[in-house]
Amino acid sequence: MKRRFLTLWVLVALVLACMAFSGCGFKNETLDGEARLLVSALNEGDEESFRALLYPGWEEQMDLHELFLQIEEHWVPLAPEDLQLSSFHVRASGNKSGQNKSIQGVYPLPGNEEYPAMLLVYSDTEEGKGLSSVYLLNEAPDAAAQEPQPVWRCLLSSLCIIIQILTVIDILVKKPRKYGWYIILALLFFTFTHRTDQFTIQFSIPWGAFLYWGMRNKLLREKERLAKEQTAISLPTPESVEDPQDDPDQSETSP
Repeated sequence: MKRRFLTLWVLVALVLACMAFSGCGFKNETLDGEARLLVSALNEGDEESFRALLYPGWEEQMDLHELFLQIEEHWVPLAPEDLQLSSFHVRASGNKSGQNKSIQGVYPLPGNEEYPAMLLVYSDTEEGKGLSSVYLLNEAPDAAAQEPQPVWRCLLSSLCIIIQILTVIDILVKKPRKYGWYIILALLFFTFTHRTDQFTIQFSIPWGAFLYWGMRNKLLREKERLAKEQTAISLPTPESVEDPQDDPDQSETSP
């Protein structure tokens, strides 16, 4: 009974953690940290610090000095601690070479009547990490866009992660042959997105985990068969046991 109760609490904790990771709420420490550093750089007119926050490759696409001057021209200083994330969304995609993640968020800019909000996109990929988009918005986001994601969407976003975690735990416990490769397989997934004018549906499908569960019984039977064969090989066979009567040294001598 206690074990079932503990398992239930672990599952609830996983759901809550994954919902937070999926963007259910208005806090994201990674994006908030980057936003505060950006505000500090713009407040102080520090172009070097501004450049250091950008995702690698920006200098190949545009003149960063000109970009900094354009943003600085319309910037109204504010305290970094006054930043409040009004909405954000996390997108992640995995492949054989690793996992890519981007976080998009909107911050209202109090006191800036011309550009009342700022949109930031933080990217974390194989090529590097940093702000891949910085926009000053000339109108505040719609109220609907600032509402938190509905619970059903949060659950869909977190379900993939929960399945992957439980699959990896099962692999580590059962340890089928070459289980390291199956751990990698369990982490593979793809993201499905469908957009219309009224709504957006997005969820991830852990196809690697599903493939493992489809092969699980076969893998465990194979592991059990090999274990039995190994045990049979290690035990002596009747033919390999010498008969003491065949050993002249151990035969009895007659008086």
